[in-house]
Amino acid sequence: MELIKRMIIYVCCFITVVTINFLLPRMMPGDPAILLMAQDGVQVRPEQLQQLHEKLRLDDPLTVQFEAYLSNLLKGDWGFSYQRSQYVSTMLKNSIGCTLKLSIPAILISTCLAVFLGCLAGYYQNSKYDNICTSVLIVLYAIPAFLLGMLLLYLFSFKLRIFPLGGLHSNNVGSGVGEKLMDLIYHLILPITALTLSSVTSKYLIIRNSVVKERSAKYVVYAKARGLSNSSILFKHIFKNSCQPFISVLGMNIGFIFAGSLIIETVFSLNGMGSLIYDATVTRDFVVIQGAFLLLSIIVILSNLTADIAAALIDPRIRKGAYDEV
Repeated sequence: MELIKRMIIYVCCFITVVTINFLLPRMMPGDPAILLMAQDGVQVRPEQLQQLHEKLRLDDPLTVQFEAYLSNLLKGDWGFSYQRSQYVSTMLKNSIGCTLKLSIPAILISTCLAVFLGCLAGYYQNSKYDNICTSVLIVLYAIPAFLLGMLLLYLFSFKLRIFPLGGLHSNNVGSGVGEKLMDLIYHLILPITALTLSSVTSKYLIIRNSVVKERSAKYVVYAKARGLSNSSILFKHIFKNSCQPFISVLGMNIGFIFAGSLIIETVFSLNGMGSLIYDATVTRDFVVIQGAFLLLSIIVILSNLTADIAAALIDPRIRKGAYDEV
Protein backbone atom coordinates (compact mmCIF):
# COMPACT_ATOMS: atom_id res chain seq x y z
CA MET A 1 0.00 0.00 0.00
CA GLU A 2 2.81 2.38 0.87
CA LEU A 3 4.59 1.59 -2.39
CA ILE A 4 1.41 2.28 -4.36
CA LYS A 5 1.10 5.67 -2.70
CA ARG A 6 4.66 6.54 -3.68
CA MET A 7 4.10 5.41 -7.26
CA ILE A 8 1.03 7.66 -7.46
CA ILE A 9 3.15 10.57 -6.20
CA TYR A 10 5.77 9.93 -8.89
CA VAL A 11 3.08 9.73 -11.59
CA CYS A 12 1.77 13.11 -10.40
CA CYS A 13 5.34 14.47 -10.51
CA PHE A 14 5.75 13.24 -14.07
CA ILE A 15 2.47 14.83 -15.16
CA THR A 16 3.52 18.09 -13.50
CA VAL A 17 6.90 18.08 -15.26
CA VAL A 18 5.30 17.43 -18.66
CA THR A 19 2.72 20.15 -18.07
CA ILE A 20 5.32 22.72 -17.03
CA ASN A 21 7.46 21.77 -20.01
CA PHE A 22 4.45 22.40 -22.27
CA LEU A 23 3.43 25.70 -20.66
CA LEU A 24 6.89 27.24 -20.25
CA PRO A 25 7.44 28.44 -23.85
CA ARG A 26 3.84 29.67 -23.99
CA MET A 27 4.31 31.71 -20.81
CA MET A 28 7.34 33.54 -22.20
CA PRO A 29 6.78 36.97 -23.72
CA GLY A 30 6.52 37.09 -27.50
CA ASP A 31 5.46 34.60 -30.13
CA PRO A 32 6.55 30.99 -29.39
CA ALA A 33 6.98 30.39 -33.13
CA ILE A 34 9.51 33.24 -33.40
CA LEU A 35 11.40 31.87 -30.38
CA LEU A 36 11.65 28.47 -32.08
CA MET A 37 12.74 29.75 -35.48
CA ALA A 38 15.19 32.55 -34.72
CA GLN A 39 16.38 35.05 -32.15
CA ASP A 40 15.09 37.99 -34.13
CA GLY A 41 11.60 38.15 -35.59
CA VAL A 42 12.87 40.15 -38.60
CA GLN A 43 14.58 37.02 -39.92
CA VAL A 44 11.29 35.13 -40.19
CA ARG A 45 9.07 35.59 -43.25
CA PRO A 46 5.31 35.91 -42.58
CA GLU A 47 4.46 32.77 -44.56
CA GLN A 48 7.02 30.75 -42.57
CA LEU A 49 5.57 32.05 -39.34
CA GLN A 50 2.03 31.16 -40.42
CA GLN A 51 3.10 27.64 -41.44
CA LEU A 52 4.71 27.08 -38.05
CA HIS A 53 1.61 28.39 -36.29
CA GLU A 54 -0.48 25.83 -38.17
CA LYS A 55 1.99 23.01 -37.54
CA LEU A 56 2.21 23.69 -33.81
CA ARG A 57 -1.51 24.55 -33.57
CA LEU A 58 -0.67 27.75 -31.70
CA ASP A 59 -3.99 29.27 -32.69
CA ASP A 60 -5.96 26.32 -31.29
CA PRO A 61 -7.29 26.18 -27.72
CA LEU A 62 -4.73 25.29 -25.05
CA THR A 63 -6.31 21.90 -24.38
CA VAL A 64 -6.01 20.94 -28.06
CA GLN A 65 -2.36 22.05 -28.06
CA PHE A 66 -1.65 20.00 -24.95
CA GLU A 67 -3.27 16.93 -26.49
CA ALA A 68 -1.16 17.31 -29.63
CA TYR A 69 1.95 17.84 -27.49
CA LEU A 70 1.36 14.60 -25.56
CA SER A 71 0.65 12.73 -28.79
CA ASN A 72 3.94 13.94 -30.29
CA LEU A 73 5.86 12.97 -27.14
CA LEU A 74 4.48 9.44 -27.24
CA LYS A 75 5.44 9.19 -30.91
CA GLY A 76 9.00 10.28 -30.14
CA ASP A 77 8.63 13.76 -31.64
CA TRP A 78 10.18 16.09 -29.06
CA GLY A 79 10.31 19.09 -31.34
CA PHE A 80 12.44 20.42 -34.16
CA SER A 81 15.44 22.75 -33.83
CA TYR A 82 15.17 25.27 -36.66
CA GLN A 83 18.57 26.72 -35.76
CA ARG A 84 20.33 23.37 -36.26
CA SER A 85 17.82 21.81 -38.69
CA GLN A 86 17.61 18.64 -36.60
CA TYR A 87 14.98 16.85 -34.60
CA VAL A 88 15.45 17.26 -30.86
CA SER A 89 14.97 13.53 -30.27
CA THR A 90 17.90 12.79 -32.60
CA MET A 91 20.12 15.34 -30.84
CA LEU A 92 19.22 13.92 -27.43
CA LYS A 93 19.87 10.36 -28.63
CA ASN A 94 23.33 11.35 -29.88
CA SER A 95 24.21 13.17 -26.63
CA ILE A 96 22.73 10.98 -23.89
CA GLY A 97 25.12 8.12 -24.70
CA CYS A 98 28.17 10.13 -23.65
CA THR A 99 26.43 11.26 -20.46
CA LEU A 100 25.49 7.68 -19.56
CA LYS A 101 29.06 6.49 -20.17
CA LEU A 102 30.19 9.05 -17.63
CA SER A 103 27.33 8.90 -15.12
CA ILE A 104 26.67 5.16 -14.77
CA PRO A 105 30.27 4.20 -13.79
CA ALA A 106 30.39 7.17 -11.41
CA ILE A 107 27.13 6.04 -9.76
CA LEU A 108 28.34 2.45 -9.36
CA ILE A 109 31.84 3.32 -8.13
CA SER A 110 30.69 6.06 -5.73
CA THR A 111 28.00 3.76 -4.32
CA CYS A 112 30.43 0.90 -3.71
CA LEU A 113 32.97 3.25 -2.12
CA ALA A 114 30.33 4.88 0.08
CA VAL A 115 29.01 1.50 1.28
CA PHE A 116 32.43 0.04 2.04
CA LEU A 117 33.99 3.13 3.61
CA GLY A 118 30.81 4.23 5.39
CA CYS A 119 30.14 0.81 6.94
CA LEU A 120 33.67 0.56 8.30
CA ALA A 121 33.66 4.14 9.58
CA GLY A 122 30.30 3.69 11.29
CA TYR A 123 31.16 0.34 12.84
CA TYR A 124 34.50 1.64 14.15
CA GLN A 125 33.13 5.01 15.21
CA ASN A 126 35.63 7.62 16.51
CA SER A 127 38.56 5.48 15.48
CA LYS A 128 41.57 6.85 13.63
CA TYR A 129 40.23 5.43 10.38
CA ASP A 130 36.83 7.08 10.92
CA ASN A 131 38.34 10.49 11.67
CA ILE A 132 40.71 10.48 8.69
CA CYS A 133 38.20 9.10 6.19
CA THR A 134 35.40 11.45 7.23
CA SER A 135 37.67 14.50 7.22
CA VAL A 136 39.09 13.75 3.76
CA LEU A 137 35.66 13.16 2.21
CA ILE A 138 34.18 16.30 3.75
CA VAL A 139 37.06 18.33 2.28
CA LEU A 140 36.40 16.76 -1.13
CA TYR A 141 32.70 17.51 -0.76
CA ALA A 142 33.49 21.19 -0.17
CA ILE A 143 35.32 21.44 -3.51
CA PRO A 144 32.96 22.21 -6.43
CA ALA A 145 32.81 19.55 -9.13
CA PHE A 146 34.10 21.85 -11.87
CA LEU A 147 37.06 22.94 -9.73
CA LEU A 148 37.90 19.35 -8.83
CA GLY A 149 37.78 18.42 -12.50
CA MET A 150 40.02 21.34 -13.46
CA LEU A 151 42.53 20.39 -10.74
CA LEU A 152 42.69 16.79 -11.97
CA LEU A 153 42.94 17.98 -15.55
CA TYR A 154 45.77 20.41 -14.72
CA LEU A 155 47.74 17.90 -12.65
CA PHE A 156 47.39 14.64 -14.58
CA SER A 157 46.88 15.92 -18.13
CA PHE A 158 48.65 19.25 -18.44
CA LYS A 159 51.56 18.75 -16.03
CA LEU A 160 52.18 15.00 -15.82
CA ARG A 161 50.68 14.23 -19.28
CA ILE A 162 49.36 10.88 -18.09
CA PHE A 163 45.81 11.29 -19.40
CA PRO A 164 44.38 13.17 -22.41
CA LEU A 165 43.10 16.73 -22.10
CA GLY A 166 39.60 15.88 -23.27
CA GLY A 167 37.36 14.03 -25.68
CA LEU A 168 36.32 10.39 -25.75
CA HIS A 169 38.54 8.97 -28.49
CA SER A 170 42.08 9.35 -29.79
CA ASN A 171 42.75 10.17 -33.42
CA ASN A 172 45.10 7.21 -33.96
CA VAL A 173 43.06 4.51 -32.22
CA GLY A 174 42.92 1.13 -33.95
CA SER A 175 39.87 -0.48 -35.48
CA GLY A 176 39.64 -3.39 -33.02
CA VAL A 177 36.87 -3.53 -30.42
CA GLY A 178 39.34 -4.07 -27.58
CA GLU A 179 41.50 -1.12 -28.64
CA LYS A 180 38.47 1.18 -28.88
CA LEU A 181 37.22 0.05 -25.47
CA MET A 182 40.59 0.60 -23.78
CA ASP A 183 40.91 4.00 -25.45
CA LEU A 184 37.43 4.94 -24.20
CA ILE A 185 38.29 3.87 -20.64
CA TYR A 186 41.57 5.79 -20.87
CA HIS A 187 39.70 8.99 -21.76
CA LEU A 188 37.00 8.47 -19.11
CA ILE A 189 39.25 7.83 -16.11
CA LEU A 190 39.66 11.49 -15.11
CA PRO A 191 36.03 12.58 -15.70
CA ILE A 192 34.68 9.57 -13.80
CA THR A 193 37.17 10.16 -10.97
CA ALA A 194 36.11 13.81 -10.64
CA LEU A 195 32.40 12.96 -10.69
CA THR A 196 32.87 10.07 -8.25
CA LEU A 197 34.85 12.09 -5.72
CA SER A 198 32.33 14.93 -5.81
CA SER A 199 29.35 12.63 -5.18
CA VAL A 200 30.60 9.96 -2.77
CA THR A 201 30.55 12.05 0.44
CA SER A 202 26.79 12.50 0.82
CA LYS A 203 26.16 8.77 0.47
CA TYR A 204 29.11 7.98 2.74
CA LEU A 205 27.71 10.13 5.56
CA ILE A 206 24.25 8.58 5.25
CA ILE A 207 25.48 4.98 5.47
CA ARG A 208 27.98 5.84 8.22
CA ASN A 209 25.36 7.48 10.44
CA SER A 210 22.91 4.63 9.80
CA VAL A 211 25.52 2.05 10.83
CA VAL A 212 26.37 4.09 13.96
CA LYS A 213 22.69 4.00 14.91
CA GLU A 214 22.31 0.26 14.26
CA ARG A 215 25.56 -0.91 15.92
CA SER A 216 24.05 -0.42 19.38
CA ALA A 217 20.94 -2.51 18.63
CA LYS A 218 20.26 -5.70 20.57
CA TYR A 219 20.60 -8.00 17.58
CA VAL A 220 24.22 -6.85 17.21
CA VAL A 221 24.91 -7.83 20.83
CA TYR A 222 23.32 -11.22 20.20
CA ALA A 223 25.38 -11.68 17.02
CA LYS A 224 28.59 -10.93 18.92
CA ALA A 225 27.56 -13.35 21.66
CA ARG A 226 27.14 -16.07 19.03
CA GLY A 227 30.76 -15.51 18.00
CA LEU A 228 30.11 -14.06 14.54
CA SER A 229 32.97 -12.13 12.95
CA ASN A 230 32.90 -8.36 12.66
CA SER A 231 32.67 -8.49 8.87
CA SER A 232 29.70 -10.88 9.06
CA ILE A 233 27.91 -8.72 11.62
CA LEU A 234 28.59 -5.56 9.65
CA PHE A 235 27.76 -6.56 6.10
CA LYS A 236 25.19 -9.32 6.69
CA HIS A 237 23.18 -7.84 9.54
CA ILE A 238 23.85 -4.16 10.22
CA PHE A 239 24.01 -3.08 6.57
CA LYS A 240 20.75 -4.84 5.71
CA ASN A 241 18.93 -2.92 8.44
CA SER A 242 20.59 0.42 7.71
CA CYS A 243 20.44 0.46 3.91
CA GLN A 244 16.83 1.74 3.63
CA PRO A 245 17.65 5.44 4.07
CA PHE A 246 20.77 4.94 1.98
CA ILE A 247 18.77 3.59 -0.96
CA SER A 248 16.33 6.50 -0.74
CA VAL A 249 19.18 9.00 -0.79
CA LEU A 250 20.82 7.07 -3.63
CA GLY A 251 17.77 7.71 -5.82
CA MET A 252 18.03 11.46 -5.24
CA ASN A 253 21.80 11.36 -5.61
CA ILE A 254 21.48 9.93 -9.12
CA GLY A 255 19.82 13.17 -10.17
CA PHE A 256 22.65 15.20 -8.66
CA ILE A 257 25.22 13.02 -10.42
CA PHE A 258 23.55 13.65 -13.78
CA ALA A 259 23.52 17.37 -13.03
CA GLY A 260 27.19 17.23 -12.04
CA SER A 261 28.07 15.28 -15.17
CA LEU A 262 26.84 18.21 -17.29
CA ILE A 263 29.52 20.40 -15.69
CA ILE A 264 32.21 17.74 -15.89
CA GLU A 265 31.45 17.24 -19.59
CA THR A 266 32.12 20.92 -20.23
CA VAL A 267 35.42 20.79 -18.32
CA PHE A 268 36.67 17.71 -20.18
CA SER A 269 35.24 18.69 -23.60
CA LEU A 270 32.85 15.76 -23.85
CA ASN A 271 29.99 16.00 -26.35
CA GLY A 272 27.20 14.91 -24.05
CA MET A 273 24.10 16.48 -22.58
CA GLY A 274 26.18 19.15 -20.89
CA SER A 275 27.62 20.45 -24.15
CA LEU A 276 24.21 20.22 -25.81
CA ILE A 277 22.51 22.27 -23.08
CA TYR A 278 25.36 24.78 -22.98
CA ASP A 279 25.33 25.35 -26.74
CA ALA A 280 21.53 25.57 -26.78
CA THR A 281 21.60 28.13 -23.97
CA VAL A 282 24.17 30.30 -25.74
CA THR A 283 22.21 30.24 -29.01
CA ARG A 284 18.84 30.51 -27.23
CA ASP A 285 17.62 27.29 -28.83
CA PHE A 286 14.68 26.92 -26.46
CA VAL A 287 13.20 23.78 -27.99
CA VAL A 288 16.46 21.88 -27.37
CA ILE A 289 16.65 23.14 -23.78
CA GLN A 290 13.02 22.14 -23.31
CA GLY A 291 13.63 18.59 -24.52
CA ALA A 292 16.90 18.16 -22.61
CA PHE A 293 15.44 19.18 -19.26
CA LEU A 294 12.38 17.01 -19.85
CA LEU A 295 14.63 14.00 -20.47
CA LEU A 296 16.71 14.72 -17.35
CA SER A 297 13.54 15.15 -15.28
CA ILE A 298 12.27 11.76 -16.46
CA ILE A 299 15.61 10.16 -15.53
CA VAL A 300 15.47 11.68 -12.02
CA ILE A 301 11.85 10.57 -11.47
CA LEU A 302 12.57 7.03 -12.69
CA SER A 303 15.71 6.75 -10.54
CA ASN A 304 13.79 7.81 -7.41
CA LEU A 305 10.96 5.42 -8.24
CA THR A 306 13.44 2.58 -8.76
CA ALA A 307 15.11 3.39 -5.44
CA ASP A 308 11.77 3.28 -3.59
CA ILE A 309 10.85 -0.04 -5.21
CA ALA A 310 14.26 -1.49 -4.27
CA ALA A 311 13.88 -0.23 -0.69
CA ALA A 312 10.43 -1.83 -0.45
CA LEU A 313 11.73 -5.15 -1.76
CA ILE A 314 14.61 -5.15 0.75
CA ASP A 315 12.74 -3.84 3.79
CA PRO A 316 9.34 -5.47 4.49
CA ARG A 317 8.50 -2.67 6.96
CA ILE A 318 8.02 -0.32 3.99
CA ARG A 319 5.76 -2.76 2.14
CA LYS A 320 3.56 -3.23 5.21
CA GLY A 321 3.61 0.44 6.21
CA ALA A 322 5.23 -0.30 9.56
CA TYR A 323 6.97 3.07 9.59
CA ASP A 324 3.59 4.83 9.59
CA GLU A 325 2.48 2.95 12.68
CA VAL A 326 5.42 4.12 14.79
